[in-house]
Amino acid sequence: MKEVNQGMARSIKSSKEIKRLTEERDQALQEYTLVMSERDSVHREQEKLTDDLTQSRKQIKTVEVQNKELMDKVQGRRAFCVYLFLEKKLCSPQKKISYEFFHAILLGIVQHLVRLIEDFLIIEFKL
Repeated sequence: MKEVNQGMARSIKSSKEIKRLTEERDQALQEYTLVMSERDSVHREQEKLTDDLTQSRKQIKTVEVQNKELMDKVQGRRAFCVYLFLEKKLCSPQKKISYEFFHAILLGIVQHLVRLIEDFLIIEFKL
């Protein structure tokens, strides 16, 4: 009878131990599932941020190209304004300057302005 009681006590003890271990396992599995879910969320967020960064870089590149095109147009229009101004001032009938001489002077001025603008763009925008 003593052996039966010891066997029953071990059985009850084993049953309680199994129940405790099962609860620990379920709790660990639940925690693992939660951690993996958070990990997946972090990966999705990281992918979204990477995609956003790529998209932003493309937009910046597009804006830089548009800016360069606009700066080229502005430079051309400024040069044309300078040309018109100088033509008016230097080629008036009172000045009696030849168009060939005027164009040679103007070409030198425009080339100098282009160099100044390029230097400014390199310094200012690090092109």
